[in-house]
Amino acid sequence: DVYKRQALSRVVQRMLAKETSGRQASATEVLSDLVAARRGKFRVGAGESGVETTTLIEKRPVLLRWRVLLAMGLIVLLGLGWFVPNPLGEQLQNWLFPQVPKYRAVAILPFEAGGNDENLAALARGLSEVLTHELHHLSQDSALHVAPLSQVRKRGVRAFEAARSELGSNVAMKTVLQQAGSTVEVRMSLVDTENGRVLDRAGFSSLWTDPFSVHQSWYERARQMLRVPETAPRDSSALVFGTKAVSAFRFYLQGLGRLRSSPDSAAVSRAIDEFERSLSADPGFAGARVGLALSHLAMYAKTADEDWLRSAEATAREALARDDRSAGGHEAMGRVLIEKGDIEGAIESYERAISFDPLCTPAYEALAQCYRSLGQDERREQVYQSALQAMPGNYLFIWRLAHLYYTSGRVNEALAAYRRMIEVAPFLYAGYQGLGGMLVQKGSYEPGIDALSTSLELRHSYGSYS
Repeated sequence: DVYKRQALSRVVQRMLAKETSGRQASATEVLSDLVAARRGKFRVGAGESGVETTTLIEKRPVLLRWRVLLAMGLIVLLGLGWFVPNPLGEQLQNWLFPQVPKYRAVAILPFEAGGNDENLAALARGLSEVLTHELHHLSQDSALHVAPLSQVRKRGVRAFEAARSELGSNVAMKTVLQQAGSTVEVRMSLVDTENGRVLDRAGFSSLWTDPFSVHQSWYERARQMLRVPETAPRDSSALVFGTKAVSAFRFYLQGLGRLRSSPDSAAVSRAIDEFERSLSADPGFAGARVGLALSHLAMYAKTADEDWLRSAEATAREALARDDRSAGGHEAMGRVLIEKGDIEGAIESYERAISFDPLCTPAYEALAQCYRSLGQDERREQVYQSALQAMPGNYLFIWRLAHLYYTSGRVNEALAAYRRMIEVAPFLYAGYQGLGGMLVQKGSYEPGIDALSTSLELRHSYGSYS
């Protein structure tokens, strides 16, 4: 006890005092001081009639009382935060016990790989692609929106700050893979994009040569961290374009990762090698054939060599011959036909992709672009409306609709679309910027400036300043 130690120290100091008058006068007085020290008290003065002063131990109940009162105050505030609308209590509760928000606009950040192993880095990027695509399919829940992979890539989002400013995400999922011998350690964290606080963590280890295990373990933990209830048992291999061969899946993921890693021809060439190795392990793996077709198309874009375009078309057709229900295969065929100038054929391919995967964001975007190139704005609007029926929380298509209404002179519909966008994506600057700009143009300066100010608080942009 600190008080007893201090009191005993005072007794010893008196015993060792230089002046006789400062010491205890007798053994009886020493005993009296020691007895007092046991109670945390000390005596001042000489002789047996020395005066006993206010003691350290007597101050302790005062300190305890303050501590008890403070603790009771915190409990009351926390209780009010839970049961009664109270901003201070809610802030304190969130600070002490971070909560995953009820509305989750989620960005899956590209997976990171520790060390210098290129294969692990490629595998991590490939897993990131596949799992982001799968989690996006959970976005049918109105309280959950997972940013589509195409937007994460297009806006170059790699950190939680960019997830908030570029995608309007209020939470971001970060994943780091670290190889340790024959196993891979996976660490996951769910981060509040406003302040960087970690809301939840998870981790697991698996054989890095068994990507099915890594894939399934990550998906289940991500679902739990995002508070998504389990709907039905799932077979990881069956969801990934139809292969059960471990090596085929691993080479496929590495090919996908290399295809996304760098824009140079060398990276694309290595991706082609990986997809071909995947097909050697499982010739019926339609996903690997789609990846190979996209790699051939990427090589055509870099070289303008028509042989690559012909190879891309032949490979996409072979993928569809093996699995005509592959949305990815129809999407790849649509991209090939766009390069060939066959817009009508591309429209058919994108429509088939959507019929097999109603949440295929890239197919909706490409289909709308086809109608735009044909000057068919009415059909383009129908595409956006269909996308929103399938994905009510996907702000991207509300944004596209708002811009279409604005350029068509349908001002009131554009204003309504921007307001709807703000409801769906309250942390994204673009809805406030569009609404504010239109209100200012209409002469509604005060609400327009308020909306533009909110836009600037979320993200500094030239459009809002201008």
